[in-house]
Amino acid sequence: MLERFFLQLYICLEDMKNCIISLLRDKSASAKIPKRILDELACCFLQDILAFYETPEGREEYEKWKLAQTQQTPQTAPDRP
Repeated sequence: MLERFFLQLYICLEDMKNCIISLLRDKSASAKIPKRILDELACCFLQDILAFYETPEGREEYEKWKLAQTQQTPQTAPDRP
């Protein structure tokens, strides 16, 4: 399972690298990272992120984050963790 994850990650990162190179070469800066690449990266990480937050350690981290969010004023609270 871990091997599959790293293979998917490698493929995504290679695609991302190629997009970044294209962006750097595009003098007009009108190029954007394709949604397909962003979706692939999200898929690579999603299962591992979900698995982490299902562990006691992950749940503890989440509870700490929630507590920190409630203690911040609306002006200083970040949009996302």
